[in-house]
Amino acid sequence: MKRILLQGLALWLGCSAAVYAEVPTHKHHNNNIVHRKQTVTSRPFEEPSQTGNFALRVSQQPAPFVAFGQNIINKHQFQVYLYSDYFHGPDQHLTDLLPYAVYGISDNSSLLVSAPVALNYRSGGYSSQGLGNITLQYEYAFYTTSTKTYEDQATVVIAGMLPTSTPATSAPATGNDAFSYFAGLTFNRTYNDWLGFVSPGINISTSHNGDRSGNSYVYQAGFGRNIASVAQKWLLTWMVEADGNYSSKNRNSGLMNQASGGNTIYLTPSLFYGRNNAILQVGFGIPVVQQLNGAQTLNNYFVAANIGWTF
Repeated sequence: MKRILLQGLALWLGCSAAVYAEVPTHKHHNNNIVHRKQTVTSRPFEEPSQTGNFALRVSQQPAPFVAFGQNIINKHQFQVYLYSDYFHGPDQHLTDLLPYAVYGISDNSSLLVSAPVALNYRSGGYSSQGLGNITLQYEYAFYTTSTKTYEDQATVVIAGMLPTSTPATSAPATGNDAFSYFAGLTFNRTYNDWLGFVSPGINISTSHNGDRSGNSYVYQAGFGRNIASVAQKWLLTWMVEADGNYSSKNRNSGLMNQASGGNTIYLTPSLFYGRNNAILQVGFGIPVVQQLNGAQTLNNYFVAANIGWTF
């Protein structure tokens, strides 16, 4: 299984997430622009001008493409997304479809549910299709603050992946046959023009019939810049992120699999386009590090797209 969540998700590069917290909303009642909410801060509440990355309400503002988390939206908002990616390597081709939904539990909290599907997995002469690991996730925004020039937010992410994938007897596998759990932290700072984020996390696997996937450790960071915007209408921002994933070795029938685990880092540029209710993000990734144990198939690149709608 590759990834399970974008903007926030745990897929091939690691994991993903969604959000949870409860704090009063601060809104511009005149113009319906909604920024992030202030939860913990020592300074008076202020907000950046409604230009650039803040031209639209918070649910439509730029977010990471592959990295997990940072899915904060407003109370009772509902978003649906359709994400798809294609991984290409010398001896494998992997195509995924990932529908997911985000619901705003409160002004600073949301719940995310995703159901990845392997449309076409081909590797080393073998092929498979089927459901991946359904994921239930939430994220808690424990710190949010705003000034006239930027906004900060820090969150904790927790997710659980269900063993709903196609049985491991099919190759290549579309997921894990056992429960796995994810926990991580995110921090992002957003200016009118620039934005940046970091997000470390860990995915912990459990055993099933003597088999156990190795735990993985996710380390991600990125930055971006607004290209153009019109307040309350649309915005366009480019982003570049580095998505790293270090995995320990698997166990098969209780024995260590020497041809498993390793370290990968993908460099992923993308374009984010937001309107009042719609989101479109497209990009591609190139592996700058692929230090895999034993004889494992490498990837040359991946391309991906994500489209979403806010109700």
